[in-house]
Amino acid sequence: LGVEVLDPRDLELPDIGDVVLHDPESGRTREFTTTPQLRADFARAADEHRLQVEQSLRRCGAPVLSLRTDRDWISDVVRFVSARKHSYGTATNQRSRR
Repeated sequence: LGVEVLDPRDLELPDIGDVVLHDPESGRTREFTTTPQLRADFARAADEHRLQVEQSLRRCGAPVLSLRTDRDWISDVVRFVSARKHSYGTATNQRSRR
């Protein structure tokens, strides 16, 4: 089972203007402005990354449960388990009819 936990900020860079990032490990600092192009590039890269991870998990045969920090994650888990239970029951019934 692959569990993906997403925050909306993982998917879209907010329009916050100038940003200063400091890497405490290297000591390097980087400054940039969150332009529309940068935000679009960030969203595109996030979508591509999510798709690659999901495809990798599915190739391994692992189901993927996506949870978001801005939603009721308990409802998402219940929905996921119900769907898995239903599909498992359907597959079991089909095998037993043979």
